[in-house]
Formats: sequence, structure tokens, C-alpha cells
Amino acid sequence: MDNYYNWCLKLKENWQLKDVEQIMELFDEKVEYYETPTMKINTIQEVKQMWEEIESQNTDNIEFNIICQNHECCIVNFILKEKISYDMIYQIKLNNEKTIYSNSVSGSCKFNC
Repeated sequence: MDNYYNWCLKLKENWQLKDVEQIMELFDEKVEYYETPTMKINTIQEVKQMWEEIESQNTDNIEFNIICQNHECCIVNFILKEKISYDMIYQIKLNNEKTIYSNSVSGSCKFNC
């Protein structure tokens, strides 16, 4: 189950580096990706376009906490702290170290610090 921790750590590190190409290496070509509980991103190219938005973010302060996990999936909380902070909870499923399913359990909550 260290796979989930390692995956989240790689995502965090590459997010902080704003390395979209390395982030995309974490996702399977046929990933089922939801940015919000009802907003499905249909193609890997659209997932990449969504991640390109990190260029405008201050990514110095990102945290994650795995809330629970089992052999099928994990629930992870990512927090991006900047002037407006983002608190996101995702369900992640892996297959051979790549994400095959990512769903925002709560959507993204924004709050001012």
C-alpha cells in the first residue's frame, strides 16, 4: 500500500516543480478522471490541459494526507496553500503505479488565508 503514498508524493513534488510532463506520467492513458464529483475530464489530453493551469499557481506549499486506503483505492486530501487555498479530497485507484481512476470526492473548496 506504499504505492499510494509514493504516488501522492510524486504528484506533490512534480506539482511543486510545475512539471506537467512528469505529472502526466502518473496517469494511465485511459484514466477516468473527475475534477469535481460531476465534471469528468474525457481524454488524457484534457487532463494535461487542466494540469497546465498550475503555471499560474504558487506551488511552494502543498500538503497531502492519505485519509484511508486498501488494496483497491485510497482517499487522499491535498491542500494547496496560497492567497486563496484549495482543499481537495480525491479517490485514487492505481494499476501498475499509474492512476486509472481519480474522482474528486468533495470538489474543491476555496478559502482565503
